[in-house]
Amino acid sequence: MIKKLLLFTFVVAASFQLSAQDGTGLATFNPIINEMPATRSNPTPGRYTQKCVAQYQTRDGWSNAYNVNVNFMSGTALNNATNTFNYSTTSVYGVIFWDKGQASVIKITTYLPCGGTVDRSCINSVLGPLKGKDQDGDVWRINTNNGYPY
Repeated sequence: MIKKLLLFTFVVAASFQLSAQDGTGLATFNPIINEMPATRSNPTPGRYTQKCVAQYQTRDGWSNAYNVNVNFMSGTALNNATNTFNYSTTSVYGVIFWDKGQASVIKITTYLPCGGTVDRSCINSVLGPLKGKDQDGDVWRINTNNGYPY
């Protein structure tokens, strides 16, 4: 009985995650997260935005480099912004908005000493690019120093 309940819970959670994506594989969000400003003069503990250079891994190497604003958020802040419980509260995510309602949500796999406070000192505490995986399993690297090449 417990196995069936766990399987049902997993299927429901997976279907919610998949329903949050459009045909291109980019996640779509409700308007709350789309209204998040690109920069903050009074940052909140769970969010920090910084201009970065981002690339994702392809079969042939790395994609073009994209100069983008990356919204770094704690899993708790991201859950609050999306009105879901889809994101780990102990993780840090990088959210890149491409177009209205389209974003890449990248779970940062590089260790960051943020705790619940995602800020400049936490994000820039790592030498070299941050690494992570998006909602489709694609590997990303995010250079927070705006340096190119990596």
